[in-house]
Amino acid sequence: MAAQFPVDGRWVSSVVALSRLPPPGTEAFYFARGHAEQWPHLPAAPEGHAHGVPCEVTAVDYFTDGEEPCARITLLPRPHNPPPAAIDIPAPGRFVFYAKQIQQGDWQRSYFQVPKECERLFPPHQAAGDKQDLLLHDISGNSWNMEHTHRGATRSLSRDWQDLVHEKGVKVRDIIVFVRCPDGRILVDLRRATPVNRDWGGQEVAQASQLAIEGGAFTVTYYPGRGGESFVVPRAVVDAAAEREWEVDTPVRLLPKDEVVHVQQQGSASGVIARGTIGAVVPGATTWRSLQVDWDGSTSSTPAVNKWQVEPEGTRDAKRRRLSKTVPPVASTAQRGVKLFGKTLVPEGSGSRS
Repeated sequence: MAAQFPVDGRWVSSVVALSRLPPPGTEAFYFARGHAEQWPHLPAAPEGHAHGVPCEVTAVDYFTDGEEPCARITLLPRPHNPPPAAIDIPAPGRFVFYAKQIQQGDWQRSYFQVPKECERLFPPHQAAGDKQDLLLHDISGNSWNMEHTHRGATRSLSRDWQDLVHEKGVKVRDIIVFVRCPDGRILVDLRRATPVNRDWGGQEVAQASQLAIEGGAFTVTYYPGRGGESFVVPRAVVDAAAEREWEVDTPVRLLPKDEVVHVQQQGSASGVIARGTIGAVVPGATTWRSLQVDWDGSTSSTPAVNKWQVEPEGTRDAKRRRLSKTVPPVASTAQRGVKLFGKTLVPEGSGSRS
């Protein structure tokens, strides 16, 4: 029977989301209510936990729980320093991936045989040679320097391949995933053939939210594949959203997200931009889901969103001037920049890194 390849755009989107987490040593806000949303059977966090807790990220550990890519994030509650210098927040981009199940030969040999489709992710060879250096990264910050060889119909990755196999504990039947980022970097990740299931759940949420209030260090688990928003949000993102004056009747739209497509997929996988009008504003600069939005009938987006998930599209008077019920497609991620809270953000590879 043909081998199954349980790696799709949704799974790779989780890996991409993890690569966007604030790194150790940076400032972020922790939202207990967002944390609890990962487990729908849990009651919502109490009202006192609705506001973000300023923290320093002290550690991020990436792993797979069952079949879900996730991260354990250790946070230390502490007042944030005076506003830091302006930083670039990478714009959403297009991520292209390819997955291959590890065979016995891949595991034993000193090189990895690259399928033809996978090679489309890598930079093209120079006309004068059949070898080139290729640097692979994982979301934990490790890297491997490969020699990418193309001779006739044979394509391979060698040099550090066996180091990657040993350091990441690659096993036969694991699935290796290559992801080309918007800035040209190549990420590598694994989906394990033998899942390990962990049960954090309600106990983690209760403990983390209490320690956050008391000022003690705590650790949380983030599952991006469960559809919720990240509840550990970079300070710069929250601060930029809090600086805006949010008013009822202001037209808004959801900010675009990263686009993830298979290397063989043609065109764009993006859908439509959700547009609506602010119906209510919950007080508090760092309140979780503080905007109630009356969305156009063309979208099923949740009514309550965070300020950093949307951007205004005009003034309150613009509501009466809105013409169309047709929602245009997401702009190409090949643009030179997008607007976020009044600032132009450049795609990765144009002076900023995730």
